[in-house]
Amino acid sequence: MFDSPLAASAYEILGVDPAVDHVELRRAYRLRLRQTHPDTGGDSAVFIRVQRAWELVGTPEDRAAYDRRTGVTTDETVWSGWRPAPARTDTRPKARSYGQPGGWRRERYLVLIREWAGRGVDVPDPYDPALVRSAPRELRRMLADALAEEATARTVSDLGMGFTVWHDVAAGETSDDKLDHVVLSPSGLYGIMSEDFGGVVGFRRG
Repeated sequence: MFDSPLAASAYEILGVDPAVDHVELRRAYRLRLRQTHPDTGGDSAVFIRVQRAWELVGTPEDRAAYDRRTGVTTDETVWSGWRPAPARTDTRPKARSYGQPGGWRRERYLVLIREWAGRGVDVPDPYDPALVRSAPRELRRMLADALAEEATARTVSDLGMGFTVWHDVAAGETSDDKLDHVVLSPSGLYGIMSEDFGGVVGFRRG
C-alpha cells in the first residue's frame, strides 16, 4: 500500500517530517494510535495503516531500509519498485497473453513526466521516487494505473493454459477508450479494468 505512487508515505501516515529523530517519531506514532483507535471513535482502516507505517520505520534499521527503498535519503541504493518488472522464470503453464499490460499508460507517463520537467531538463531516471512524488497527481495516477495493470496481468497469467488474455484492447475511437484486459475463459469472456486507489481495497457485501 505504501509502494503506490498515489499512496501516502509512512511518514505522512504518522504525520511527521522524514527528518525527525527517533524519539519524535515514536511520540507521533503513539499520538496517531490514540487518535485512530476504533475504541476511541477512530477509523479502523487508518489505525491499521498507522501500525503498518510503524512496522516500516519503527526501528533505525527498518527506517534506513525504508528510506533507501523510497528515495527519502541520498543513499546510492537503487529502488526498482516503479520500473518495469524483469522477465519471470516461472515454468508453470501460463495463460496465453497478447499485448503489453500497462504499456500505453507507461508510454504516456514517460512523455508527460519529461514535458512536466521542462524543455531542456535532463530526466535520467523518470521513475526516481523523489521525482514521482513531486509530480502532479495526474502523472502519479498514470504511473499507478500502469502498475495496477501490470499486477493484474501477473495475476491473470497464473490462471493457467485454459485461458487467453489480451491487454490494452481498443474499445473506442480514442486511445483513452480501452479495456485494460480481456480474458477468454472456459466459462466466458470477461473485461477487466485495473485501477490503483492508493490504499487497501476492501469489499462490502457482494
